[in-house]
Amino acid sequence: MATMTTENQKKAGLQECTLNDIMFPVEKVEQTDFACNSDYSHDIFGYIGSDIEKGIMGVKTRLNTCSDRYKLVTNEEVFMPVRQLLTDKGIRFDETYLQKDNARFYGQFSIKDSSYKVNNNPKDEIFPMLRVQHSYNGLTKYMISFGYYRLVCSNGLTIPVKEMNEFNMGIGGKHTVSIEVALKKLTGVLNRFVEQSKDFTHNFDVLAQREVLNWQDRITEVMAAAKVSMGNKPSNTMDYFSSVINRESDFYGGVTNDFIIYNAINQFTNDNKLNSAVPEKRVEIDRNVLMYMLS
Repeated sequence: MATMTTENQKKAGLQECTLNDIMFPVEKVEQTDFACNSDYSHDIFGYIGSDIEKGIMGVKTRLNTCSDRYKLVTNEEVFMPVRQLLTDKGIRFDETYLQKDNARFYGQFSIKDSSYKVNNNPKDEIFPMLRVQHSYNGLTKYMISFGYYRLVCSNGLTIPVKEMNEFNMGIGGKHTVSIEVALKKLTGVLNRFVEQSKDFTHNFDVLAQREVLNWQDRITEVMAAAKVSMGNKPSNTMDYFSSVINRESDFYGGVTNDFIIYNAINQFTNDNKLNSAVPEKRVEIDRNVLMYMLS
């Protein structure tokens, strides 16, 4: 059974779901009346709501139209290898999933091991995280990306793009066998990320060491530079930031620093009650904010 979905998620067409919800059967079927355009010679159909164990086939739904060259890679082939790899390595993890229109899918694997205390603060821990995205309609580029999540508020964190490139595995364009190749490389990439993850956290320490005397001015400056909207009611947004900063400055003896500022904006971006952006857009915003603050 899928979990509760917020109003902003509904606006974006996003729904929280379980792994089983996105494991419905899919197939590529040749059209008999596609005229002369070979780019639209096949359809991708999904059988939404299927329960294979009970022998129930779901509603047949067209998810995409494609050429014969399009290689259909199923959610089972994308998400299950990641789960299995983490399990085989004895890595403890939590997992959450989102889907959009039964055609775009997002999985987040929060690793419970290898914690890092920001600026040696025992009250502020971050952990490695894998994000996996995939689609049947080509609108969401397949990618396995690496970042962090923060224990204090459970919001996602990313590390700068220049340091992420070594680990992220993204396949541009439509499906190809390259997806299968990327999955085969995942073991080595995961090993390196977990082993070296603490080498990439120094920038968080840098932010935590910068005291901020006027958090309102700093947030306004950063959001303007990173082109992040304050929303329709900026005063309400500032009230939101105020509650986050007042709460989290307690972890630093009542002092506000740039890491708290960064996290306040990050939480705002990732709060489903306030933001209807799809996950890949949220990651882009987060990267822009962090890169500006480190520049």
